[in-house]
Amino acid sequence: VSVLYWQFGLLRDPMSLSDVEQCFDDALEEEDGAAVPHPASPELFAAVAAFWALAQQHHEPGDDVASPPPMWPMALHAAVEDPLGTWDTDDVATIDPEAAVPVAVRLLTCTTRRLQLKAAGVLVRLVSRSGDDKLGPAVTATGKAMADAKLFDTATLLLNRTGPGADVEIQGRLLDCLAELLEVESAGVPESDLFEAIRRFAEPKSAPSFAHASSALRAFIATAKQSSDHRNFVLSIIDQEPKGASLNDVACAVLDDASLPIELPRLAASLLMHLWRGKPAPSNVSDAPLPALCRAVAHPDVDVASSATWALSYFTDFTDRERDRFIAEEGALPRVFAAMQRDDTLLSPALRVAGNLCSGTQRHTRAATEQGLMQAMPFLLRHASRDVVKEAAWTLSNILADDPKYIALMLHLNVFPVVLDLVRNAPHAIRKEAVWCVSNAVCDATDVDVQGMLAAGVVPAVAVVLADGDAKVLSVALEAVDHLLRKAPEDTKAAIEAEQGMVDQLQHLRGHKHHGVSMRIREMLDQLEQLRAHGNGEHSHA
Repeated sequence: VSVLYWQFGLLRDPMSLSDVEQCFDDALEEEDGAAVPHPASPELFAAVAAFWALAQQHHEPGDDVASPPPMWPMALHAAVEDPLGTWDTDDVATIDPEAAVPVAVRLLTCTTRRLQLKAAGVLVRLVSRSGDDKLGPAVTATGKAMADAKLFDTATLLLNRTGPGADVEIQGRLLDCLAELLEVESAGVPESDLFEAIRRFAEPKSAPSFAHASSALRAFIATAKQSSDHRNFVLSIIDQEPKGASLNDVACAVLDDASLPIELPRLAASLLMHLWRGKPAPSNVSDAPLPALCRAVAHPDVDVASSATWALSYFTDFTDRERDRFIAEEGALPRVFAAMQRDDTLLSPALRVAGNLCSGTQRHTRAATEQGLMQAMPFLLRHASRDVVKEAAWTLSNILADDPKYIALMLHLNVFPVVLDLVRNAPHAIRKEAVWCVSNAVCDATDVDVQGMLAAGVVPAVAVVLADGDAKVLSVALEAVDHLLRKAPEDTKAAIEAEQGMVDQLQHLRGHKHHGVSMRIREMLDQLEQLRAHGNGEHSHA
């Protein structure tokens, strides 16, 4: 009896054969003249009958059995109410996790495999929610209940079993459960021993099945995606280099193996993406598998390529040292820029890589522009996706701040009119980036460049920004006008006065609550007044 029932606390004392017989009779108790069906199978009832025949040969009814034979756990399971009967349901909303989880966790190590599988199934269903329920209060309560029941310790024990003592089906269900549970904050973070046990299943060629490898990879993803601290914890496990390939090596090998089901490369790419996501950069950032990620950008599966490209966008966002390493990687830049033209799914992460490069040194910006980035700007700035347009405008503003030669190139490629259109008509988030483009362009523009900008209508476009409530955007726009007044005072003054209502708007903004804005406007109005007076004086003198 203790082999099975003492483990989940239903019985506290040994049972005699007569007690067991009474349980058997109770299970077949008639209700309204009909036998109550029992959850145990007919085969188990046959085993019970066989056991009774054997037991009666050696014991008198009422005798205690000090050492139960192996058949006893099976017999008792068939004879008494199934402890998981009411929880073995697809309607998880009816299950109380505080009641079900402790019993299910204890049953994972019982001697009856049928109960073990049912217990694992209940645990999987409790954490496998979708949509709004995935991180709702029910899953939070389940995560806490599983932590209190020490599921991680039990899972470590069972996943570490190998050879005849291992049950791969139960291990698979446990991995499914962990892949969901490790996303639940209330479950906490397990010890590294559990992750070492999970890693044994992450390598598809040595795992019992591809499904085991898939669940193991999902378990690592679930942990790494929670926060930078969780990501660093997973990376620290990689650093320990236990027996076998590191998790980095496993993920890279999966990416390069075309014979595997596509789900596995997708998961491997997603894992690498989450391992190098977020700031600050991990201490072992030098271990990032850059060659494998660069190859994966050109993977025929768009989901794999997308995750790999996002991983590179996070990698190039760390420091100039990572950007140096990226542009030095053979084939990296051409693959990323080819991804921009391949699929809209890849456009955003590929453009982010380019933007990160253009926020680095002149060498990084040159490497990006040599791939035709400026030539692609008219298309990118007119893209249907607002995120793409915003990213492109941010990238362009960094390019224009890098070297004056790009200002002339922008005008030559007719990019500037597209930028001015964004300043006039785009939503605030995009307009802000476009205004920075104008300001950075005007700041280092030559006299010839300034004339091109005035001809393109830069002053009327900036006039629209005067009504923007964002003091920072307004300040950047006024800075652009200030540079224009300094570089081409007469032409800029004429353009301002020609723009209906612009001078009145400037007068109205003299009292702006932001001190920097009001000061700049006063200086600008004074400058306009001086230019006007100077012009009148010259005319009178003539």
